[in-house]
Amino acid sequence: MKRGLIIGAVLAALWIGAWGCSKAKEDSKGVEKSGALPPVAVEATPVQARDLIEGIEVVGSLTPRFEARLKAEYSGIVTDVYVTEWVRVKKGTPLAKLDTREIEAVVQKAQAAVELGKANLLQAEVGGNRAERELTRAQNLKESGLITQQLFEDVKTEKAASAARIAAAKAQVLAAEKDMNQAQTRMSKAVIKSPMDGVVAS
Repeated sequence: MKRGLIIGAVLAALWIGAWGCSKAKEDSKGVEKSGALPPVAVEATPVQARDLIEGIEVVGSLTPRFEARLKAEYSGIVTDVYVTEWVRVKKGTPLAKLDTREIEAVVQKAQAAVELGKANLLQAEVGGNRAERELTRAQNLKESGLITQQLFEDVKTEKAASAARIAAAKAQVLAAEKDMNQAQTRMSKAVIKSPMDGVVAS
């Protein structure tokens, strides 16, 4: 009896093994026929909500369409800067100022030269008026025969010299005024202004 059970168990085991092998062959044939890949081990990550930041990294330099590089017409030390980088400015906005102490002294000197020239002109005109009166009187005296020709010529010469002094004084005033205008122009250009609307880059 025991022997019969053992033989039966062995036969059952052989039948199960044969059935399993044939099943494995059928499965492998099915995989080959379908063309599917064998399973692959993967790593799973849990899903989390977060902000997505997109960015593009580029290497290069940006240049504006319109650009102005400012320089002062006169050399000097910058004493004041009225703007900073990336500040939007309008045309004519003051950006910086140069040291004007030396220019201010030149302007004051030119103004004094103008005033001196005007005083000299006034003095020359007074002398011209006196010379004109002397010449008129000398002509009357000469016609009366009360002065010599030499004295009359001296009065005429003084009148001509007086006219020359007036002309020189006028030229001195004109030159002093031009010097003053030049100094004032230089003073006005000590403030560097924006030539257009834009943004200060540096």
